[in-house]
Amino acid sequence: MPNIQFVPTRMNFGLSVKEMDDGSKDSLILSYSVKPFRPSRNEVRLSTGDKFENLEGTLSFRCERLGEDVLTVPKTDILGNEKPGETVKATGLLTYWGAIEDELDPHPAAYFAEVWLKPEIFEHVLSTARLGKMPSQISIQVVGGIKIGWEPDGSGKEWDNKDHPNLPIISVSMDVYLGVDPSSVEESADFGEPALDDFPPTRAQIVSLENQMRQISNTLNKLPTKIFFVGLLLVALHLLFA
Repeated sequence: MPNIQFVPTRMNFGLSVKEMDDGSKDSLILSYSVKPFRPSRNEVRLSTGDKFENLEGTLSFRCERLGEDVLTVPKTDILGNEKPGETVKATGLLTYWGAIEDELDPHPAAYFAEVWLKPEIFEHVLSTARLGKMPSQISIQVVGGIKIGWEPDGSGKEWDNKDHPNLPIISVSMDVYLGVDPSSVEESADFGEPALDDFPPTRAQIVSLENQMRQISNTLNKLPTKIFFVGLLLVALHLLFA
């Protein structure tokens, strides 16, 4: 089953507290602006001719306990071919939106992945966001109008987004750096991986910076007094030996 990997570049949290027309109510959403992970090696070729790596991408985790009416889709093998009689429940949807050529409200082509998580799982993901931590990588497994490409290692994918703009997501995984040794992190931004400087600071790092700034401020506040007494000492020495 084809996997598509992403690198988050920005993180947002959304909250909606109201009853919708379809009966849904409160909604918690943690969303990321994303770009493909190493697009030159893990190319996703689109039937519309768009360059996947050039599209605006968003991946959102929605807090929602799934019921029995969740989308069920045919299970596929590693090449993307359906297995007769076998099904799997979807946990999200990857959607392609074509460009809108409108003089008043134009929109470029984009894709949007929405993943539905149980509340207890969503809380774990949200807890890392509270620490200011973004995932270093998010991977989704999709089925439907997408197959493994011609590459022998299976890195390339062929998405028929013209006839199949919606791909069910059947699994998701993510990696988060909770703590790193700066000397051990390879900064490979050119390959789609975030550089160490791109990671948000932790609360401990912010507190440490505040303490350092406070020490510098205290030192600067004492500096005029020290200069005054040094000046008096120099004057006294001058008078004494004049």
